Amino acid sequence: MKNLALRLQALLIELSDGEWEHGAGITIENIDNPGWSIRLALTGTPLSELKVDEVFHDRSDFDWIHARVASRAPDKILEITCGPNNLEEAFTLFFQLLAPHLGVLQDLD
Repeated sequence: MKNLALRLQALLIELSDGEWEHGAGITIENIDNPGWSIRLALTGTPLSELKVDEVFHDRSDFDWIHARVASRAPDKILEITCGPNNLEEAFTLFFQLLAPHLGVLQDLD
């Protein structure tokens, strides 16, 4: 994905308010399926009311992607998980879901 680092930097700066960044914030990690997980805490941000249609595409053991907004007390979280070869697809979806709600991301297109 073009400008991935710039998009992540812009997102962090946009959402940081002195408190949010000390909590769940943004998490990118590997999972044991194997695959990847991208999580964004929505609570306390302009995205707190974000709604997304759940995505559930299982194409093969290593080619899959799931996305949803989940409630994990005390946070509401955008969670995207994917297969080991789908990280770029996951970030593309992640920013497609967020861009309409955050002008700073639209400026990077």
